[in-house]
Amino acid sequence: MYVLHQRTDKMNRTREGHIVARLLLLLSTLSAIRSYAATTDRYYYYVATDRSDDSGNDGSLLQPFATIERCAEEAGGADGATVCALRGGVYEAQENVIRNAVNLTIEPAFHSNETVVFDGTIELTNPNWSYDAAADAWRADVSSFGNWRPWQLFYSTNDGEDDVFDRVPIGLARWPDAQPWSVESYDREAHMRFVGPGTDQGTSSGVGTIADDPVAATDGGYVGPSLADLGISFQGCVGVLNIGHWKTMASIVTDHAANEGIFNYSNPECGTSCPGTAYNDDGKGRFYFVGCEAALVSTAGRNEWTYTEDFSQILWRPPQEISDPNNVRVRGKNTTWAVVLADSTRVNVRDVTFWGTTMGIWKNSADETVGVDNTVEDCVFEYPVASRRSVREVAETTPDTMTYY
Repeated sequence: MYVLHQRTDKMNRTREGHIVARLLLLLSTLSAIRSYAATTDRYYYYVATDRSDDSGNDGSLLQPFATIERCAEEAGGADGATVCALRGGVYEAQENVIRNAVNLTIEPAFHSNETVVFDGTIELTNPNWSYDAAADAWRADVSSFGNWRPWQLFYSTNDGEDDVFDRVPIGLARWPDAQPWSVESYDREAHMRFVGPGTDQGTSSGVGTIADDPVAATDGGYVGPSLADLGISFQGCVGVLNIGHWKTMASIVTDHAANEGIFNYSNPECGTSCPGTAYNDDGKGRFYFVGCEAALVSTAGRNEWTYTEDFSQILWRPPQEISDPNNVRVRGKNTTWAVVLADSTRVNVRDVTFWGTTMGIWKNSADETVGVDNTVEDCVFEYPVASRRSVREVAETTPDTMTYY
């Protein structure tokens, strides 16, 4: 512990007894300070976005750590409760795994003045958008994503510095068309196709055949061409198949020819989402297609996107008000969990925003006193989860979520 002589006329106290003051000290002394709040027996280690790595940093206010992981490692050696105090800013969420921490709080350093955001996306830089008249959509190169293959996209028209709260989600293209997050996207009658006679559901294998029922679809209120009349092949696309009893699975369309109203699908790893029951012509089955170029070009929906077959490009049909996507920012979700508490005990994460990402709390220890009493308090989760159908991952239809296990 250290003792500081402070000028009381310039001292300002914030919640939890954390002292923030203007101190008349030499910089060499300040750089070595690790904050200790005697009124609450809480140690403070700082983390900031302006550090490229943790080398040479001691977690003080002037030499903060670059990652929460490093902060948690150091905090584990302190006596009493410890705080990883996050300076305001946007942290690129790189799955910070915090193992075996005890009595740790992760929170903003200055609640009233700074906002802390974990951002689970990366920016698409130098996309060189070009208009494809045949598809009525724009194409962009995705090499700037590197080895990442983001599975959800957002755009921002903000001309200045990127503000996460100004971002707008881009919907994944689908046929039959329905605007994402709209009432129509959940309309089983007019915006999905009916499963009909000729269907052979793979009850547990995840392999089968689906036949489109144009008569039932028309009777249900669908307006537009049938699968056969559309004249487009959906082979290689992802079919979202509501064909089991209260079950929906995603599967790859393995065989479909243009002008055919029947297709084969395969997902041997469908697990608990496998249909489980054979086709019985009860009129309840539905399906639609996503995750491929055919799903975009078959409709006129706006603000929808998809990858090309080889994942080398993105196709986007932006909203009407965006005449040239080269003038907007596009970002892609590439991180599921920004923070993971692994076998950690009495850890409190509070007052931070998770944007395009979420967190996990995992318990692997058999010790009943380990990995318990963790809390998430006053946090905001914006677009925390999304399925990976856009990248044609179909092993399970349930997206990665805030996980406890």
